[in-house]
Amino acid sequence: MARVLGIHEIELRPEADPVEFERVAAEVVSLPMFEGWTTRLLKGERGVRASKYLLVFEIVDTEARDRYFPAEHQGSDEIGRFDEQNRQAAVIRGPCPQNFRRQSSDPNTHAARSAHARSGAHERPRLK
Repeated sequence: MARVLGIHEIELRPEADPVEFERVAAEVVSLPMFEGWTTRLLKGERGVRASKYLLVFEIVDTEARDRYFPAEHQGSDEIGRFDEQNRQAAVIRGPCPQNFRRQSSDPNTHAARSAHARSGAHERPRLK
Protein backbone atom coordinates (compact mmCIF):
# COMPACT_ATOMS: atom_id res chain seq x y z
CA MET A 1 0.00 0.00 0.00
CA ALA A 2 1.03 3.59 -0.56
CA ARG A 3 1.97 5.82 2.33
CA VAL A 4 -0.03 8.95 3.11
CA LEU A 5 1.40 12.39 3.85
CA GLY A 6 -0.40 15.12 5.77
CA ILE A 7 1.30 18.47 5.19
CA HIS A 8 0.51 21.59 7.21
CA GLU A 9 2.17 24.94 6.47
CA ILE A 10 3.12 26.96 9.55
CA GLU A 11 4.23 30.55 9.51
CA LEU A 12 5.33 32.40 12.62
CA ARG A 13 3.80 35.71 13.53
CA PRO A 14 6.24 38.63 13.20
CA GLU A 15 6.54 39.02 16.99
CA ALA A 16 7.26 35.30 17.53
CA ASP A 17 10.62 34.03 18.72
CA PRO A 18 11.77 31.32 16.24
CA VAL A 19 14.10 29.77 18.82
CA GLU A 20 11.23 29.35 21.30
CA PHE A 21 8.94 27.98 18.57
CA GLU A 22 11.54 25.41 17.54
CA ARG A 23 12.05 24.38 21.19
CA VAL A 24 8.31 23.84 21.69
CA ALA A 25 7.94 22.15 18.29
CA ALA A 26 10.80 19.73 19.06
CA GLU A 27 8.98 18.78 22.25
CA VAL A 28 5.72 18.24 20.40
CA VAL A 29 7.13 16.06 17.61
CA SER A 30 8.94 13.89 20.18
CA LEU A 31 5.67 12.92 21.88
CA PRO A 32 3.96 9.60 21.15
CA MET A 33 1.94 9.53 17.95
CA PHE A 34 -0.78 7.30 16.57
CA GLU A 35 0.32 3.79 15.57
CA GLY A 36 1.74 3.88 12.02
CA TRP A 37 2.24 7.67 12.08
CA THR A 38 5.44 9.69 12.32
CA THR A 39 5.73 13.45 12.67
CA ARG A 40 8.40 15.76 11.29
CA LEU A 41 8.91 19.49 11.47
CA LEU A 42 10.73 20.95 8.47
CA LYS A 43 12.08 24.48 8.01
CA GLY A 44 12.55 26.18 4.65
CA GLU A 45 16.08 27.36 3.96
CA ARG A 46 15.63 29.21 0.65
CA GLY A 47 12.97 30.52 -1.69
CA VAL A 48 9.40 31.50 -0.83
CA ARG A 49 9.31 29.12 2.17
CA ALA A 50 12.57 30.39 3.73
CA SER A 51 12.25 30.49 7.54
CA LYS A 52 8.74 29.00 7.32
CA TYR A 53 7.80 25.58 8.60
CA LEU A 54 6.02 22.44 7.46
CA LEU A 55 4.52 19.95 9.87
CA VAL A 56 4.47 16.60 8.07
CA PHE A 57 2.59 13.52 9.19
CA GLU A 58 3.83 10.38 7.44
CA ILE A 59 1.33 7.55 7.69
CA VAL A 60 2.22 4.01 6.64
CA ASP A 61 -0.98 3.50 4.63
CA THR A 62 -4.61 4.54 4.27
CA GLU A 63 -5.67 1.86 6.75
CA ALA A 64 -3.53 3.47 9.49
CA ARG A 65 -4.97 6.89 8.60
CA ASP A 66 -8.56 5.63 8.54
CA ARG A 67 -8.14 3.93 11.91
CA TYR A 68 -8.03 7.41 13.48
CA PHE A 69 -9.75 9.52 10.79
CA PRO A 70 -12.21 7.37 8.81
CA ALA A 71 -13.41 10.42 6.83
CA GLU A 72 -12.19 13.96 6.36
CA HIS A 73 -12.67 16.00 9.57
CA GLN A 74 -14.08 12.93 11.36
CA GLY A 75 -12.12 11.38 14.20
CA SER A 76 -12.72 7.85 15.43
CA ASP A 77 -13.13 6.49 18.96
CA GLU A 78 -9.56 5.20 18.58
CA ILE A 79 -8.31 8.78 19.16
CA GLY A 80 -9.98 8.85 22.57
CA ARG A 81 -8.33 5.56 23.52
CA PHE A 82 -4.94 6.87 22.36
CA ASP A 83 -5.47 10.10 24.32
CA GLU A 84 -6.28 8.19 27.51
CA GLN A 85 -2.95 6.33 27.26
CA ASN A 86 -0.93 9.36 26.06
CA ARG A 87 -2.26 12.27 28.10
CA GLN A 88 0.61 14.69 27.40
CA ALA A 89 0.37 14.18 23.63
CA ALA A 90 -3.37 14.79 23.75
CA VAL A 91 -2.97 17.99 25.77
CA ILE A 92 -0.36 19.47 23.44
CA ARG A 93 -2.13 18.38 20.26
CA GLY A 94 -5.39 19.92 21.38
CA PRO A 95 -8.85 18.93 20.29
CA CYS A 96 -9.34 16.53 17.41
CA PRO A 97 -12.42 16.61 15.18
CA GLN A 98 -14.31 14.11 17.36
CA ASN A 99 -13.92 16.15 20.54
CA PHE A 100 -13.95 19.81 19.51
CA ARG A 101 -16.83 20.46 21.91
CA ARG A 102 -15.06 18.79 24.86
CA GLN A 103 -12.91 21.66 26.09
CA SER A 104 -10.94 20.75 29.18
CA SER A 105 -11.09 22.79 32.36
CA ASP A 106 -7.85 21.10 33.49
CA PRO A 107 -5.31 23.89 34.22
CA ASN A 108 -2.49 21.70 32.85
CA THR A 109 -4.30 21.48 29.52
CA HIS A 110 -4.72 25.25 29.43
CA ALA A 111 -1.07 25.81 30.38
CA ALA A 112 0.23 23.53 27.62
CA ARG A 113 -1.96 25.12 24.96
CA SER A 114 -0.98 28.58 26.19
CA ALA A 115 2.70 27.65 25.86
CA HIS A 116 2.06 26.58 22.28
CA ALA A 117 0.21 29.83 21.58
CA ARG A 118 3.03 31.88 23.13
CA SER A 119 5.46 30.19 20.75
CA GLY A 120 3.86 32.32 18.01
CA ALA A 121 2.80 29.52 15.71
CA HIS A 122 -0.27 29.60 13.59
CA GLU A 123 -1.38 27.46 10.71
CA ARG A 124 -2.32 28.99 7.42
CA PRO A 125 -6.01 28.59 6.63
CA ARG A 126 -6.83 25.54 4.57
CA LEU A 127 -7.89 26.09 1.00
CA LYS A 128 -11.06 24.33 -0.05
